[in-house]
Amino acid sequence: MRSGRIFNRLGKNEEEQEKNVIIQSWRIHMIHTCAVKISGWCVRCLGNSEEERQVIQYGIEVILDAVGKTAAILLAGALMGRAPAFAASLVFFCSLRYWAGGIHCKTSFRCLIAMLAICLISVYGAFWLENSGEGLFWAIAAFCYACMLFLAPGETGKSGFLDLKARRQKKLGSVLWMTGELILIAIINHSWWRWVLFLPMFIETISIIPCEMRKERGHEEHKSSKSDQETG
Repeated sequence: MRSGRIFNRLGKNEEEQEKNVIIQSWRIHMIHTCAVKISGWCVRCLGNSEEERQVIQYGIEVILDAVGKTAAILLAGALMGRAPAFAASLVFFCSLRYWAGGIHCKTSFRCLIAMLAICLISVYGAFWLENSGEGLFWAIAAFCYACMLFLAPGETGKSGFLDLKARRQKKLGSVLWMTGELILIAIINHSWWRWVLFLPMFIETISIIPCEMRKERGHEEHKSSKSDQETG
């Protein structure tokens, strides 16, 4: 009986994965089709070269993907009656992420799920934390500042790593932007809304930590491989 239940669960998981793959491939196909048509129109009207068309197509795909994910998240928020809170969470998270960086999901669909989870945690976690007091709030804020000062910006290395000057600029931008967000939160005289805006900042801060761990692991692997080559 137990083995039968396990096989049933495995079968359901496989079906869900297949559905997710179908949905994701359909969405990617739609975005790609729209981007191809728009970039083709640009070539006909503006006389762009093939290389320029490919750049335009890629940019349009990125924009459409971002717009689609944002619309889906806001729609979910509207269905739950929390659209303004979802929108505010997205703004606070994404704007800080521009400066601070952080870990990325491997696929666009996972990114959508992660962003939706962030909004849900921010909105409904605020109900649980709204009566927690100022001490916890500012203790977490101090932790966020420490992470920004020592770890930001979080880099995955997919597009290379920033040079020292760019890293300093991003770090300074992270600290200043977070300070601005905290000032805005402190002005708000509503405990629930304060946590709705603060939790996405905290989640973004946490997303920096794995980047630093990966970077240190990469440096260690590089050193070990270099020492192996020298001894060999």
